[in-house]
Amino acid sequence: MHIKKFYGLCVFMLLALPVQAAYDPDAMVGAVIVEGVSAFPGQNLFPAYADSLGRPLTRENGARLKEQIAAFYTSRNFLPPFVEISSHPDAREVWVAQVTEPRIGEVHLRAAGTNAASLQQQAQKITQQQAVSQDQIDTLVDELEQSLGLKISSSVHRLDDTGAEYFLLLEVVPQVRTQLTYSAEGSERLGRHMVGAEINVDNPFQGVARAYISALHTLESAGYRNFGTGLVIPASPRDYIFLDASLSRAVPQYERDGPADIYRRQWARVSWRHQLSETSKRKISLTGRLILRDYTREEGDETEVDERLRMVSVGAQKTLRDGKRTHLFWGAAKLGFDALGAQREGTQNWGNIDVGFRALEAGYTLWHALPESFTARLDLASQYSGDNVPYSQRFAFGGTRFARAYEPGEFSGDSGLGAKLEVRRGFDTEQLLRSRLVPYVYYGLAKTYQNEYDVDESGASAGLGLRVLADDFSAYLEYGKPLTVSSDYRDDSPRLAGRLNVMF
Repeated sequence: MHIKKFYGLCVFMLLALPVQAAYDPDAMVGAVIVEGVSAFPGQNLFPAYADSLGRPLTRENGARLKEQIAAFYTSRNFLPPFVEISSHPDAREVWVAQVTEPRIGEVHLRAAGTNAASLQQQAQKITQQQAVSQDQIDTLVDELEQSLGLKISSSVHRLDDTGAEYFLLLEVVPQVRTQLTYSAEGSERLGRHMVGAEINVDNPFQGVARAYISALHTLESAGYRNFGTGLVIPASPRDYIFLDASLSRAVPQYERDGPADIYRRQWARVSWRHQLSETSKRKISLTGRLILRDYTREEGDETEVDERLRMVSVGAQKTLRDGKRTHLFWGAAKLGFDALGAQREGTQNWGNIDVGFRALEAGYTLWHALPESFTARLDLASQYSGDNVPYSQRFAFGGTRFARAYEPGEFSGDSGLGAKLEVRRGFDTEQLLRSRLVPYVYYGLAKTYQNEYDVDESGASAGLGLRVLADDFSAYLEYGKPLTVSSDYRDDSPRLAGRLNVMF
């Protein structure tokens, strides 16, 4: 917007005198010229200086005029401008009010967490505006909250004691999010139905972006329980550290003579993620992990298996958006090492399991927009290892991976390859709590290979389901059936799985 000038005229006669000082108590204000105004038409400022006309050219009246012009801005919800009063070079009785309109020169963040880079980038647009109002700041904060899913408070501070340049301080307010879950995704051995809860606190205190605790338990029995906790720590705008720990206990629910088998697992993981680059169409990140995993299987007083794994992995991930397609590429190298107490022993420690193993992983996901608002998703995943990999680190097929028609991890091997194709279409509805309904069909298959026994297994399944997505809840129900190899636990019978999440 072009800077406008407005000349305030009055009925007083202007006298041309040689003295050009801004203040002269013996002279009267004959006119006021206001310069530097872009927020509104200059003539709108007339009420701000009208009563200065005819008053003595004193410092007190000059200060009063400054306050009135600044008050005119603030009464319309603008930040206070900086106003300087000087005399016109050609007419002593004419005051020139030079207005420097308020602007945001810098944006500062506090406790921005994992969204720091996006928050900083999106907030910078307010620094391009000439005259900034509180309404514009509030609109920006609303847009940031909607875009990033955060709760943000804002405050404005001067960059120095004089002038009209400010910095905007954005602070992410701690926010508690709770999720309750019912799941029918469990196993026949431990229990099909489970309930769980997770509590997340975003930006709980300075230096921590997120903290969480979670719990999961089988509904009908004590077949399975799990407790987890973790922190997300932003080390820099591009680097994040994740600290996670988990404890679980499993007791197979089948009838047998003697004491039941009890499986216990505990693990701790330190992860690092570096955002190498990020644009609207491409995102590349690097990852590193250190994992400590202890597992035991006990029957009464006997420890049948005592396994302690110490592992590291390094990987990379790339997301690429190309027209109607979005591609996700990922890969990782995983290494188990015989140190820090790593071992595998026990009375039934059969087989030549390598705690010092090596494995390579790679995967690809494609989202492709189809005609008539349909979408296709293709998932590929693979693992290769020449070692006898511990069971927990094998390539697995079943459960939530590739096919819910099979039990979780029903097929596994040191190496493997799997694929899943899903076609879906979304429908917005007002009848079911303003949710989105997404019916889908899928086909999945995988093949695994065990080095020690030179055995490979493969399986395929197909299914259909319905997802329901809303702001406060999500759910799905899926019907899947084995197509080639029968399930060890349900033969070739169909399997019905589902989940309901309620968020508040």
